[in-house]
Amino acid sequence: MKNLFLISLFLLTSYCFGSENSQSYDSRLVKVDGKAIILRLETKAKIEVGSKIKFYENISGIGDIDIKGEWVVDKVVRDYVRGHSIDNAEIPQLGSTAHIFSKVNEIYKGNLLSPPPKFEQNNHGPPLWELNESENENEDEDFQQMPIDITKNKRVVYYHHRQHFGVFLGNRDKTSGAYVLNVLENSSAENGGIVIGDLITNFNNSKITSVKDLLDKVSYCIPGRYYTVQVIRNNMLKVLNIKMQAMSLSWSCFLAGIDYEKGRNVEKKDPSFALKLIKKAEELGNPDAAYNLGLKYYKGSDIVESDAEKCIYYIKKAAKGRCFEAKDMLGYFYRYGKLLNKDEALARKWFLQAQAFGSIQSAENLGYMYYNGKGGAVDKKRAVTFWTLAAQFGLPQSQSALAHMYYFGEGGLSKNLTKAEYWAKKASATGNQNAKELLAKIDNSRQIKIIPTVKPPSKTQRKENKNEKMLNLFLNGLSEIQKLRRK
Repeated sequence: MKNLFLISLFLLTSYCFGSENSQSYDSRLVKVDGKAIILRLETKAKIEVGSKIKFYENISGIGDIDIKGEWVVDKVVRDYVRGHSIDNAEIPQLGSTAHIFSKVNEIYKGNLLSPPPKFEQNNHGPPLWELNESENENEDEDFQQMPIDITKNKRVVYYHHRQHFGVFLGNRDKTSGAYVLNVLENSSAENGGIVIGDLITNFNNSKITSVKDLLDKVSYCIPGRYYTVQVIRNNMLKVLNIKMQAMSLSWSCFLAGIDYEKGRNVEKKDPSFALKLIKKAEELGNPDAAYNLGLKYYKGSDIVESDAEKCIYYIKKAAKGRCFEAKDMLGYFYRYGKLLNKDEALARKWFLQAQAFGSIQSAENLGYMYYNGKGGAVDKKRAVTFWTLAAQFGLPQSQSALAHMYYFGEGGLSKNLTKAEYWAKKASATGNQNAKELLAKIDNSRQIKIIPTVKPPSKTQRKENKNEKMLNLFLNGLSEIQKLRRK
C-alpha cells in the first residue's frame, strides 16, 4: 500500500545556528506586565525575574499592545510548547505571539551590562531553542511540567518545536505547483482553509512549481507566524493567510518513534522504545500511529508477534479518521480475503473512501475493479477516470492501462494513437512490459508503405515517345481512310 508519490509536510526543518564560535540563542517566554512575549536573543545576558528590558519601538502582532519603553520582568519560563503557555493561569494567550529580534536593544539587571550585539533576522528566521546535550534534564523543573512523561525524550521535544503544515502532496503531470491530496485534521493547512484538490502555486511570495519547492519554503517556517498561500481551486485563484502551528504531542511522539525504529538521528536504534512512543501517539488520537501499529501486528517482528485481531482493531480505528492508508489496507483485506472474509463490494467501498482522502494507489485499484466489474457493475468510463488520476501522479500500471484505453478507444475515449503513445512511453520508462508491447504495436500501425519512385524519361526516350505517338496517329489515320474507301 506504499505510495511513492505522496510527500508529507510534517517538519523537515533545519535551522542554522551560525558558526561554531557564535553564541547559542537564549529562548525565553517572558511575562511583561501580564502580557506574554517570546524573546530570542544572541547574548550572554540571562533574562531573569527582575531583569529590565528596554524597547525602542512598538511591536505589531502581539495584541496591538504598546510596549515601547522600559519594563521589569516578573515571570520567566522555558517555551517548550510552541503557541501554548505552560501556565495558562498566569500567562494569558494572545491572538498572535511576537518574535522580537533586533527590536530589543538593551537587557540589564542591577548595574548596566554591555548591551547584546544587534542582529537582524535572516531569511530563514532564528533557530528554535533545542536541548543542550550536556544538560541534565532532571534539573529542569519546567520540563517536568510537560503533560506526559514520555515527552522528556529529546527527540519528542525536538519535534514539538517544529512546524506542522499538515498536508499530503503530489506532483501532477503537466501541472506546475504542489497538488494537495489530503489535509490532516486540525492542522495549520486545514485551519488556514486549504482543502483537498487545491493546487498550491505560491507560498509567502515565492513561486511554487513542485512539491520540492514547497518543502523548501515550509521547512523554514516558524510556529506562531502567519504565511500567505496562493492556491488554485476550481480554476479560481484564492489567497489564504495561514498561521503555522507547532507539532502536536501525538505527532511528536509518533515521529520520534519512527526515528528510534529506524535508528535515524538518535544515539542508537531502539525498536522497543519506538513501540512505546508510537503507542503513546495512538493513545493521544493519532490515526497514522494506529495504522502503524496495525501493520506491525499484521507482519509481526522481533518485538511484536503477528496478531490478526489486534491488526484489524488498529486498522479499523485508523480508518475512521483521515488515514487513507488504513482505508486502502481494509480494501486490500476485503478484496483478497486477507484476515477478513472476501467481499469485493466492501473492498470497492473502502477504496473509494481511501481515494477521496488522497490515495493514488486506491485510484488504480478502482480502475481495475470498475473495468472488470469487481464488487459491482462494469463501468469503463469510471475506470478511465480513476486510471487517469493515478497515471497523472506517476503510477506505471495505470499509465499502461490508460494507454491501452486510448489505443482501442474504450471507456468513452476516442481512439488516439498520440495519447496512447504518450502514456505508453511513460509506463515503459519504468520497465512496464505491457506498455513496451503496446509501443511496438503503435509503431507498426504507423509504418508508411514505400512506393518505388519512377525516373523521368531521358531526352532520347522523350524523342522516341514523340515519334511513336506520331506513328500511331499516322497508322490510325490510314485505318480511317481505308474504312471510308470500303464504304
